[in-house]
Amino acid sequence: MARTMKGFTAKHTGMLTVRPVPAPEGVFSNPVNASSDGERLLVWKPTGDAVSDPLAPIGVPVTYTQYGYPPVTLVRKSVGSDIISTADGHTQARVQLVTAGAVEYDGGLTTIESTTGVMDRWAAAPRPRATTIECRTRTLEDFRTLRAMCEEARYLIVAHDQDACTIPECTVEPIRVVAVSKAKAEQTESRLRGTADWTLTVTERPKSVLHGRREDTGVPCVTWGEWLRFEADWAAGRIPGAGLTYWWGAPGGSDDTVIGSEAAGVTPDGRPVRWAQGRNIHAPLGRYGFRRAVGGHSMTGTVWVRGRNGAALDATRVHLQLVVADGPTDAADRNFSAGVMTRDSAPDAAGWYKLVASGIPIPTARPYATPAIVNEQEGPIEFGGLSVSDDQQDAGKSLATRTYDDVCRLLAGMPGDD
Repeated sequence: MARTMKGFTAKHTGMLTVRPVPAPEGVFSNPVNASSDGERLLVWKPTGDAVSDPLAPIGVPVTYTQYGYPPVTLVRKSVGSDIISTADGHTQARVQLVTAGAVEYDGGLTTIESTTGVMDRWAAAPRPRATTIECRTRTLEDFRTLRAMCEEARYLIVAHDQDACTIPECTVEPIRVVAVSKAKAEQTESRLRGTADWTLTVTERPKSVLHGRREDTGVPCVTWGEWLRFEADWAAGRIPGAGLTYWWGAPGGSDDTVIGSEAAGVTPDGRPVRWAQGRNIHAPLGRYGFRRAVGGHSMTGTVWVRGRNGAALDATRVHLQLVVADGPTDAADRNFSAGVMTRDSAPDAAGWYKLVASGIPIPTARPYATPAIVNEQEGPIEFGGLSVSDDQQDAGKSLATRTYDDVCRLLAGMPGDD
């Protein structure tokens, strides 16, 4: 958990975000407040997860405070336009407010006339302000997003860009919560492609309607939907740097030709095929084969195997392990280190089985290692795509180990604990 509160701007939403210190066990609260709107409560009892602020104005410094820890001051960056978003801030349409729009203010005055005179009565609270928002969207994506938001039964947040506004002492509120009763969009051929003019008939609401009786105004930094889309993009290779950091066998590297002899074809993941025979198949030991690992860490290795020249293979008798040693020379004291093996239950059409060895320990006393295929049949086999990665170094880089904090770091840019 974080040792002090950290603040950052979420890359995927642009919202100001803090990662508070979690409330200690048994403590009723450990609140985080935002300086905008008169020390607005962001989160009452933080768990340590990152929390975004959808009500932070654009271009205005906001200071977040948590008792006992240094405050964090952030400024929501301008994107060159105003923003209309859902209440959680995760769905946004970039717009340009064309005019401020006339606002109707109603104090709720009721006048009673009687034979004795006139009596005035005012409501306990002013009636909601009614106004018309005239704005413009400039892309098809923003048009569709705003249309969908206006058609749904939900409150919207209108954020006026203070940095982009050119009106001195502009009277438009930097943040408004509105309920849309009617929306009209118009596009003509005379306008730029994708540009539509909008007229939104709205009534303003107090910000408290967004959270009801729950006073927290913060929202999760990453939603479940964003997490699922992130996983799909990760699996499809659409996220730069999404791959593992390889200790051995980075795709396309020289390690692909270190073990065994050349064979025809490629593995299912496009790596060169090698072949060898014997029980223990590994690189020449000594300085060439051994590499320094981190004692106390664990490794995960993968390799494709099949019988030589189309021969049948009993994959249950083939294992992926590490040879670990106390030094990088032939004279080093060495031994095998094994993890948990999983294998394809059946080969693919080309006869390939994928072997995965997870949690292979690196003993503190033997921090040098090299991968080894243990072939109990000792006959010739073909293999390729042998890769090994450090589980601790790559924590969060696979779906099996990824946590909410990992996704916040990878997707939203949350800083680490250092």
